[in-house]
Amino acid sequence: MFQRRNSDSKWIFILPFLVLFACATSQSEENGLPEEVLGAPKAKQSEPAAIVPVPDAPTQKKPVTTAKKTKALAKNIPDELKLLGEVTASYREATLVEMSVEKRIIAEWKPKQDVSTGQIFYSHGKIRWEIKSPEKNWTIYDGKTWCNIEFASPDFPKDKNKVTLTSVDKKNKDQFFILALLDSRNPAESFKVQVKSNDGQQATLKLEPRKSSGFAGIEVVIEKKSKSFKQISFKDDIGNQTEIKLGAPEFKKEADENLFKYKPNMQKDQISRI
Repeated sequence: MFQRRNSDSKWIFILPFLVLFACATSQSEENGLPEEVLGAPKAKQSEPAAIVPVPDAPTQKKPVTTAKKTKALAKNIPDELKLLGEVTASYREATLVEMSVEKRIIAEWKPKQDVSTGQIFYSHGKIRWEIKSPEKNWTIYDGKTWCNIEFASPDFPKDKNKVTLTSVDKKNKDQFFILALLDSRNPAESFKVQVKSNDGQQATLKLEPRKSSGFAGIEVVIEKKSKSFKQISFKDDIGNQTEIKLGAPEFKKEADENLFKYKPNMQKDQISRI
């Protein structure tokens, strides 16, 4: 999908996914937001002069049982953290989210940037990322296995498609950035949050993983009016900068389960596991 045709390309493609899956599948009991966020009053936005650390959301050992306690806790949740929680919750709760994507990889050792375009489909923790240009490439996650399909070039009809399968469990799930970003009920539990900028239209947040992962940190740009992700960028552990621009999300009422399945063809696919 986003690969060069050599051994390093597999990692350049997969590492980006190791960050857009740890902030969207778990749901809170109410509406997908942390309980601390429920009932939170809106606060006046201000633009910081520099990166400002966002205090972690207060943890509670026992469930909040009264509206008074819920309101008291909500006052301590920074607006930017509430916004992040609301956005990830809207993606988690949707039956199907579809959006266009442009991915750009900036490597210091390459004068030319790798740019690819395609479409992303997301449904309750499952994902399908189709790259249509410059090369046909799919990434499919069905909830258990990460499947990357690099289709053979039409110019070489005898070549096989390269299919890479990776099992995902609790131990390595945080290595996939999109899972890390979308699957967490409370983003503050997965990331340390800093505010880079915050104006009337957009908020830019820097998220530092609390656990060891294949990326140093994620920077997300959130459009406030639509409460959607506009851009996600990060650096992998070898220094490559990845920028992912997302189109306006389309929330669908139905999802075809076949979108998140791929059955390898032993005659056409060259299969490997990592």
